Amino acid sequence: MIDVRPYDAPAALSVFERLDRWDLFEAGAVRGGRTHYLSLFADWHAVHAANPLAWVLHVRQPLRWLPFAVVGIANTGQAGVGGAAFLSCNHDLFARPIAQAAVLIRDRMPVVAQQQGIGRIEARCLAAHPTASRFLTYLGFAHEADMPGFGGRGAAHVFRQFAWTPDQPDPQPAPDLKET
Repeated sequence: MIDVRPYDAPAALSVFERLDRWDLFEAGAVRGGRTHYLSLFADWHAVHAANPLAWVLHVRQPLRWLPFAVVGIANTGQAGVGGAAFLSCNHDLFARPIAQAAVLIRDRMPVVAQQQGIGRIEARCLAAHPTASRFLTYLGFAHEADMPGFGGRGAAHVFRQFAWTPDQPDPQPAPDLKET
């Protein structure tokens, strides 16, 4: 069972301290090199101050609720367009709550988008990430392009651009979110 709570800095920091290795690597690829979880948290926290569409997802553990993921939609600077992000702790250890989060996000995204006047939500992921493309496809995002050239200084990272709009066809059945 998972619980969605409004953004809370200490809970979010707990997630960033334990980020999945692929999520951390992907964030470094965007920035052009290795990055530290505190830098990522600072970025997330700064964006949240300007845009309150962020949540921390918790999973029930025997003695407490444990934060395991952060999710948010930020303004891209273009009217009606948001940029989405989902970062989580170890994808293998939290596969079940991540799958539950996917169902919840897929079901709630149209309502949140309508309430906020968002007609398009964009998301990017590292092409080499073992689960991100399947996760976005399950949420109803359509693949738009593969974009090489990320990472700077001769890095050869390819990112995949996805977008969700309210008129997207129904998403596919739930994928196996574990690495294949």
